Formats: sequence, C-alpha cells, structure tokens
Amino acid sequence: MTHRDYNRLLTRIGQLERTVRRPDSVEGLELYTLKAAAIAVAEGYAKPSDIRMPERL
Repeated sequence: MTHRDYNRLLTRIGQLERTVRRPDSVEGLELYTLKAAAIAVAEGYAKPSDIRMPERL
C-alpha cells in the first residue's frame, strides 16, 4: 500500500461510515476491518506498505 492507497483507504472508511446501517452486514465488517488497518498505520504498528488493499477501492 502506498500513501496514495492509504488516502483511498481513509476515503473508503468515510463512505462506509455514512452508508453502513447494520454493523453485521458485509459493508459493516469491511468498515471495521479497514478502520483497524488505518489505526495500525496511524499508531505506528504497521507501515502503509504492510497492508494489502483490495483493488476495488
């Protein structure tokens, strides 16, 4: 993941936060997974290059 991909990740998180209504839906699970990845990068536990992103973002 590049820094550009990381920005796409944050954008996708924002989109999901506005649209997810049920936390147990596929989109809800995607939201929580992406949030965990973003937190890991933000807190220094992972580098953006450590995270693999699906191409559909």
